[in-house]
This record gives sequence, C-alpha cells and structure tokens, in this order.
Amino acid sequence: MEKNILICGENLDDGGVETAIVNDAIALKERGNKVYILAKRGVYTEKVEGFGIENIDFNFEFINGFDIEKSQEIIKIIKEKSINEVHIHKFINVPTCLPACIISNVPYVVHLHEGLQNSYTWIMSTYSMFKYMLEIYFKNAYKIIAITENVKKYNMELFHIPENKYKVIPNSIDLDMFNNGVEPQLPIKKFLLISRLSNKKEKSIKLGIDLFEKYSKRVKNCKLRIAGSGNASEKIKEYVKNKDLNVELIGRTQNIPEEIAQADMVLGMGRGILEAMASKRLCCIIGYENLKTILKEDIIEKAMLENFSGRGLKDENNENIINEILSLDQETLEKITNQNYEYVDKKLNIRNNVFLIDDKKEVKYENLNEVLFDLLGKYQKEISRTIKEKEEIWQGKLWIEEQYNKILEGTNQKKRKNVLSRVQRRFFK
Repeated sequence: MEKNILICGENLDDGGVETAIVNDAIALKERGNKVYILAKRGVYTEKVEGFGIENIDFNFEFINGFDIEKSQEIIKIIKEKSINEVHIHKFINVPTCLPACIISNVPYVVHLHEGLQNSYTWIMSTYSMFKYMLEIYFKNAYKIIAITENVKKYNMELFHIPENKYKVIPNSIDLDMFNNGVEPQLPIKKFLLISRLSNKKEKSIKLGIDLFEKYSKRVKNCKLRIAGSGNASEKIKEYVKNKDLNVELIGRTQNIPEEIAQADMVLGMGRGILEAMASKRLCCIIGYENLKTILKEDIIEKAMLENFSGRGLKDENNENIINEILSLDQETLEKITNQNYEYVDKKLNIRNNVFLIDDKKEVKYENLNEVLFDLLGKYQKEISRTIKEKEEIWQGKLWIEEQYNKILEGTNQKKRKNVLSRVQRRFFK
C-alpha cells in the first residue's frame, strides 16, 4: 500500500544527519511511497527532487514551549498531503512536530542519531520545557529508531522508556550512489577529508591535516581536499595557511560520491567513513580527540557499534598509520577495500535498513484526549515553576487547552464533566 510520508529535518545542506535523511527518503520513495521532506532547502534539494521527492521549505526553531503558529502550518500540511506517518530526525523539530502529530492523530517515528549526554543536557538546561516535551515525545512515539545499541540504552535509561519501543538500525547507505567500479591504486597520494567544519570537530579536522602533513614529507606530490562547511571554517583555513601544504578547502558540496571517486584515501568519521567503504576506498577514522585506525575487517564490527565515530577504539599515532599505508601492496589494498565493501553491502545497505510503520495495522493514539491532558499537565507544572515569567510557555499552555477542549467536544457530557473536574483538581487549584 502506498503511503504518504513526511520526513522532518532541519535543512538539506551537508551533514551526516542530512545525508541520512536523503538516503531514507530515496529508499522510501523507491518502495512506492509518496515522500515529502520538511526542512530548509539546501544543497541536497535538487537531488531529492530529481527522485520525485518534494522538499517543503520550512524554518524550524528552538523555543521554550510549543511553536503554535508553525505547528498549525504542519497540521495544515498533514491534512493537505494526507500524511499517514511522520519521521522526526532532529530535536529542533519537537516544538512544532510533536503537537502537530498528536492533534492530527498521525503516528510518528523518532530517529536518534546520537545519544551523548551533553546533547540532552544542553537542550533541557537551555529550554526548560524540553524536559517535559521529550518525555511526551518518546512516550508517544510509534517507534524509536537508534543507530547503535548504546544510543538505545542511554535513551531508555534517561527517559524510562520500555525496550520494545526501540529498534536499532545502523547508519546505512545506498551503495548504488557510491561504488563507481574503479579499484583503488597505489601509491596513495590523493586524500579527502570529509567533515562538518564545526567547533565540535575542529580538533578532529586538525588531526587529519597533521597526518597528511607528516605523510607528505615522506611521499611527494600529495594533495588533500577538505569537504564540508561550518562555524570553524575560518579557523581551519588559518591552520592550513600556516603550513606549506597542498590542501584545498572545497566547502559544502552535494558531489561527495564524485569527490570520493577521485580520492585514494578518505579521512574522517561517521557517515564519511561509511561512504568511503561503499566506494572501495582506503579510509582512516579520525576521532574527536585522537587519531584512531585504518579500517579493516578485524576492527569494522567494533567501529560500527559507535557509528564509526572512533569511540571505543584504541588511539594510534601518525607514524604507525603512515607506516601501515606505505607497507601496502596492491593485492592487500584491494583485499581491505573489498572486505569493507562486502560488510557494508551485507549489513549497512539502506534498502534493507529503512523503517516503515506496519501498513496492516491502523495506528491511532489509544486515548488522544489523555495525551493532550498529559501535555496540559506538563505545561501547568512549568508555569507554576516559572510563575508565568515566560510568555511563550503561557501561550503554549492556552493553545493546548484549546485543542484539549476540542477533543472533549466529541465526548458525552458526563464524561466531559468528569475529565474537566479532574483537570481543575489537578492543575487549577
């Protein structure tokens, strides 16, 4: 049965989550569904539209409560496009997508791309209502998709969600987009570093540049291209400027498959490493704080458990990595890259790793007015704590009240009276 699916992100520019959204959208489209992506238009917009996927331009924002006006826009989109299910990929989507899905009575799937404590801590300490919103968000999701077992376990413990609510689907890829059939060749001279140039990844990028610098002293006529953009771009440019190196920062690009095809070796972490394996290229994981390892069959399973971020892998030094590269012969190189490719094909192929709600089962919130009642209670608790200091929280509470009352209009008078009395006793003393 064809479904109408809405995928919510932040933008369609470069980045691991953004690429994951694009891959999921294309895979869902190829299964015969009508797919819409709700996000700012970006470098990937033209690509998804080429597959017949509509990119609805939308500007999400973090606010301390529900974004009433934008939620109403999403409710309208859900109705106009006859959306059957919603996939939510970013925390910035929660203030708009959560109430829109609940009020529209459309099931949503949560995608967790990371489980680091500082991500949750920052959101919940900066926006006090997010603690309550995330509790409701995870509790009422049809399914929570985690990219690793550790991400699942952390989220379960933090929000007390039962394990049957989760499904682990590793970061996956469309192999047809990357394998160009060209075998890697020695000597290794053309390097590609793929990364978001963010402050968070600044040290990692510099580690990759340092590795290239030391390698260049032993192998002449080498070149490094750095693909990506972000708030640390100027710092990286300055870092390269002070070195006598053949390095080119190419910025944001939607032509990553072509860039990888022109490279002998890829440096980075996460999805960039996955794309390199799918392209049969030698690749080296550069962690956030330390250089890690050249990826081979004996380490790939362990690396995958942490989404090729380098966490859990032992640190390595430049000298050992360089010596390992220089010791390769053509047969060994091809063996490594072919084994990596076979692993991706077997376990990380997007065509086998995309999630759809079971179309044989009609999914509705079991008790919609109770879900809104819960939302109303969380708002009232936050209002009491802040003594109505924040207008956006107060306005959000009034809007949820209005939606709640609309649901109650469909109940009989006796039930409505009982529920309203319960609301008054609990929240409006």
